[in-house]
Amino acid sequence: MADNADIARLRLIRTPQIGPVTYAQLIARFGDAARAIKALPELAARGGGRAPVVADRGVAERELAIVAKLGARYLFLGAPDYPTLLAQLDDAPAAIMVRGDTALMARPTVAMVGARNASAAACRFARGLAVELGREGVVIVSGLARGLDTAAHQGSLATGTIGVIASGIDIVRALRNHRCGVPRARAGAWRNDGGDLRARQRARPLHFTADAEQFDCGRYRQ
Repeated sequence: MADNADIARLRLIRTPQIGPVTYAQLIARFGDAARAIKALPELAARGGGRAPVVADRGVAERELAIVAKLGARYLFLGAPDYPTLLAQLDDAPAAIMVRGDTALMARPTVAMVGARNASAAACRFARGLAVELGREGVVIVSGLARGLDTAAHQGSLATGTIGVIASGIDIVRALRNHRCGVPRARAGAWRNDGGDLRARQRARPLHFTADAEQFDCGRYRQ
């Protein structure tokens, strides 16, 4: 049975006109999603507009159930287990889906990203760098694309690696990563960043920011 607080959070996130910045502002002002939802009609009236239609409770419950069935769960912005560094962004995703060892997100992390068509020498360097960083207790964060992303994960499988995807958490963007064991690593975690994607949804260009190739999270705006 889904937690009432999580249901309210997801309903607010799925409400039209409520993006990550607005969500964060509402939570900061009203304390929780349930109070924020109740306040929407009054806020809209003050602005001379119509209150947005809040997502149905049943829709949120079904979505949470699907994610749980996939062996994953949501982490919501403002909750104690939400990644601290990610929360520092002005437009931090209101929710992310995670699967695996989420304790890795509390450890020191370094993002490693690079070209998909990287040379063999570059991949060896990335893999070796990831190994050395892992020995120092650092968790590697990268996408699941071929090339340097894959090499970074391969070098950190034994010490801790986080793969970030911009699709439903059940869809692996680079199938060869699934074969090399990245998503199945005992010391690994999958993370889908952003409140707009559902499970079973494929990545599209709008799910990435302009700097996604330089950032560790392929994050996207709602």
